[in-house]
Amino acid sequence: MEKINGKISWDLHGQLTRAAAKLRVINKKAYDYGTGEPINTFDIQIIDAVGRNYGRNITELAEWFSVTKGAISQAAGRLSQAGYINKDRHPVYGKEEVLTLTGKGEIALAGFENVRGRIFQDFLSELELVPGEKLLEMKDFLVKINRLLEQSMVAAKKIRFDKA
Repeated sequence: MEKINGKISWDLHGQLTRAAAKLRVINKKAYDYGTGEPINTFDIQIIDAVGRNYGRNITELAEWFSVTKGAISQAAGRLSQAGYINKDRHPVYGKEEVLTLTGKGEIALAGFENVRGRIFQDFLSELELVPGEKLLEMKDFLVKINRLLEQSMVAAKKIRFDKA
């Protein structure tokens, strides 16, 4: 049983790696989401996260995306300067910036949802055939995978390869 689980685990790893590679190809392109300007993948994902309230400030978004606060801060600065998001001081915690979408950001978000729907239409149609409880199991599994990958990223930074 252990050999079977090990083989399945490596096969699953291979499938996840292939899926990630395909998503990278899809995500490389900058698209115009209805504002007349191309927006890169990371920036539109920030707009999406702010619009869906996954993160209202730099720290929350950094945690959501598993990136540094500096990376989010740079993107937020670009998006604010381009007119997609507002960066306002929190009324109680003055040092903290609260991020919200502007009208232009709302247009980009609506366009992103449209493009994402067209790109992933077949994928989403296939998911609609899966029973709800199975989808929840899949979601829980992917959350665990993300946690394990985060741990692996930390561990990988500590590995040193000695030159022979």
